[in-house]
Order: sequence, then C-alpha cells, then structure tokens
Amino acid sequence: MGRAGYFIASILIFTAGVMLPFLINYNMAEGANASNPQQFLNAGIPANLNTVDNSSNIYQLIWQIFTNNIFIGILLSFGGFYSFGLLTAGLLLWNGMLLGTLLKLALFINFPVPEIFKTILIHGPLEIFAVCCFSSQGLAGMHRLRNSNRELEQRPTAATLRLPLSILFVAAVLESFAITYLN
Repeated sequence: MGRAGYFIASILIFTAGVMLPFLINYNMAEGANASNPQQFLNAGIPANLNTVDNSSNIYQLIWQIFTNNIFIGILLSFGGFYSFGLLTAGLLLWNGMLLGTLLKLALFINFPVPEIFKTILIHGPLEIFAVCCFSSQGLAGMHRLRNSNRELEQRPTAATLRLPLSILFVAAVLESFAITYLN
C-alpha cells in the first residue's frame, strides 16, 4: 500500500473514532438533573476554562499551538512508524473519539450547531489534513511487518514532513486568530 492508501486509512480510522461515541449508547445525563442538561456540562468544570485572555501575545499562542501540533505530528509519524503503525492508529482513533464525544455532548445540551463549528471549521480541516499526512507516514510502519527491506524508503524523512508542517503552521495561525478574536 502506498502513501495514498495509508492516507485514506488514516482518514477512515479518524472518522471511525468520531462516529464511535454516536454508536455507543450511554446515558449522558446520568448523575445530572435530566431537566437541566447544562448541569451535566458544568459539573466539576472550572468557571474560567473557556475564557481567553485577549491581551496575551497572539504570537505566543501561535507558537504554543504549533509546537503542540509538531509534537503530535512527530509522535504520529515516527512513533507510529517504529511501532508498526499501532501508535498512529491508536492516537487517530482516540482523537476522533474525543471530537465525537465533544460533538455528542454539545448536541446533548442543545448547544447551537453554528457555535459548535464556528472555531472548528476555521482551522479543523487543515489540521486534520496535516494529521492524516503525518499518520500516513506512521501507518507505513505496518509495511515493516511484511517486508523489512523497504524500511528505508518508507520511513518518515524531513522531506516528507515539510508539507504537513507547513499546513500545521497555517492551521495554528488560523486557530490562534479564531481563539483570540471570535470568542
């Protein structure tokens, strides 16, 4: 399977993770007053969790988001490659499940759908595309199980990381502006 096949596989794994919370039937209102679903969301969450200090330097925010995404990208590509793709598949599924759970929770408390996607649509597609680029390199590690001779041509290199890193930088800039100016 070539890089395109691994790219499609990474999209499918992430999508399965997003859909999984919707397929699992669990009572989200358990422990909360069913007549007040907002209570479920607010239980144990600090009041200032969603507040953003707009006076903070936007360049620091861009750098913080970008370096976090670089770490994830390296973990997905190199960590996945040298774990035969298992780390990549697990992280993709987990991150998809987190997004799916967030969406399910937002729908449960009747959060307005446009508000759900206001920030996500600005940077999300770029970030998910870049994550799938990194993941395609990590999933290529599965190839090592069958044919160790192709290891050198399949492993992640600086040249193969250039495109996803560039996309992650643009996504970090967009996400920083969305956090700072849309909240």
